[in-house]
Amino acid sequence: MLKGDTVFLRPFREEDLERIHMLSPESLDKAEDFLDAAMKKHDYLDHFAIEIDGNWWGFAVLEASGQYTDRYFLELDIRSEKYRTFKNLCETVKMLLKHYFRFFPARRIGAEVFENDQLLASVFDNCGFKRECRIRERKWLDGSYRDLIKFGILRREWEEVKI
Repeated sequence: MLKGDTVFLRPFREEDLERIHMLSPESLDKAEDFLDAAMKKHDYLDHFAIEIDGNWWGFAVLEASGQYTDRYFLELDIRSEKYRTFKNLCETVKMLLKHYFRFFPARRIGAEVFENDQLLASVFDNCGFKRECRIRERKWLDGSYRDLIKFGILRREWEEVKI
């Protein structure tokens, strides 16, 4: 478990299934599979449920990129507009970076944001990630094609600033 000023990151529990299913309503089976994977210990995969004020508001997943055990990808799924603020997101990402660079053999951590999510993009910028590329018209969202922005931070960059 990781505790910040406002944000609490904890392992998943059985009672999280309903919340996971609400985030990904396409299939209860998929939600159960996700929860099963999240509750197991892996060398290449890590999951956290994210809470603020005792309220579950999303999750974070870090996963190794294919066969590369020094390259990881960070996924944040945060749906609660009430708690989805620059301050809370920055605190979450900084806690995750500190944890992952301390306990995983990560040389690099990547992340992705669709162009319409300027808040999360500004959080990654603020936390030391570099914008590495833009994939134009990657996905149809909210009535139009959206570009995907890929971010990355290297261990040495994080060590220089230890944000």
